[in-house]
Amino acid sequence: MRSLLSAIDRKAASLAADLHPAWIDAAWARLGPQAARTAARLPLRRHSALLARVYDLRWPALTAFREPAHRLALLDRAGLVKVLAACALDGRRDAVRRSVGRVVRELLIEGIGESAYEKVLQEPAPLMQAVEPMAAFDADPERLAIEGFRLLCSQAAWRHPMLITIVRLSLPPAAQGGEPHPDSRPSGATQRTVDRLHEYFPELAWLFGSDMDRALSVSPTGSSAPPTSLH
Repeated sequence: MRSLLSAIDRKAASLAADLHPAWIDAAWARLGPQAARTAARLPLRRHSALLARVYDLRWPALTAFREPAHRLALLDRAGLVKVLAACALDGRRDAVRRSVGRVVRELLIEGIGESAYEKVLQEPAPLMQAVEPMAAFDADPERLAIEGFRLLCSQAAWRHPMLITIVRLSLPPAAQGGEPHPDSRPSGATQRTVDRLHEYFPELAWLFGSDMDRALSVSPTGSSAPPTSLH
């Protein structure tokens, strides 16, 4: 649990570096040009706290992080884009396998890392999947991250509105829409992409692996919010 609390503290302190620039600009547009000039001179933690107030962001109780997708909100923006892009490619494995052009391959490897790319190639392709190879335009990391975000929404991976908001604000405004109702549930027993993230990114096993799952499963229900505020 200590690593989770540390991740929450880091995220709260670096929100100004992790939100998408378009959302930061939108925040200052609400408050006027003087607020933007003042914020630019603030230390990172104070800048982040001001953004949290603008968007009314607050951390939920620790038990909310029992849902693996909720922990995505703790990644920095670069890590979040990479993981969500991998989620998108996990859903398009046959298309990735057919994308043999050097430019597309290099873009995909740069976007999610070579080990995750190799893992995508090794996994069997789902049934009823489009088989057209990907174009360079399709391999843009932020474009893939939006696709991955929407895929997880369709799988009802998120059930906490505040945490899905933090993730959404880390992506371009085009990611808006498609969020599930917090009480929605996926249909069927298909394994969700988010449940296999530790296979694609072993370096994130501390966040998505079984040890964290076990630690959170024994956390008392209704435990108080972490001792770190986004404000």
